[in-house]
Amino acid sequence: MTASEGDRPHPVTPREGFVLDSTQVARLPGDAPTAAVAWVDATPLADTAPQDLPSEVLPLTPLVHEARPRRSGQGLVAAVFVALCATLGGGLAWVASANEPPPAPTTFDLRGTFTLYDDDFDAHAQGCAGNGGYTDIATGTPVTIYDGDEVLAAGVLGKGHEGDGECEFAFTVRGVPIGVRTMGVEVSHRGKITFSEQDARAGNVHLELGNS
Repeated sequence: MTASEGDRPHPVTPREGFVLDSTQVARLPGDAPTAAVAWVDATPLADTAPQDLPSEVLPLTPLVHEARPRRSGQGLVAAVFVALCATLGGGLAWVASANEPPPAPTTFDLRGTFTLYDDDFDAHAQGCAGNGGYTDIATGTPVTIYDGDEVLAAGVLGKGHEGDGECEFAFTVRGVPIGVRTMGVEVSHRGKITFSEQDARAGNVHLELGNS
């Protein structure tokens, strides 16, 4: 450790019997001179390394914050535009489908009448019905539609309504295919009567049995 300037000795007057040597130290005559003391500036250096630093210094790890992606104004506008197009597209498709004409029918309902002529009919809750040789003609008797020998559809006679020497039945056969130019209509097993598709679709199917 070095002494500061305030600690340097000041020249003194030697006591009696003492002499000053070249170092300004009083000594007795005959004593060996005292070695010179070198006084230096004791001001500490600014870059003096501290004595308590660790021998190994670990590198600093930078603290990185992940930046959140910002949604740009252009991206938001594009998203709104896509959603708007999807909504409008769905609405236009619905309007287009609503304006489309319904599909063309593939079948029709054949409506007609069957009249039985006779002088004697059975009367019951289901209306008039055939008697004698016409007992097979009554409410619920089968009505069959043919294309040649192929059965196209089938129905039954409705309730019989008695008139003057006659008993009339109405019938409806549903699901007759469209596109058959001529078709046969048979009530019970009484044989087929041929009608055009035009007459059948127009309801111009009228059959008769017996002596009018």
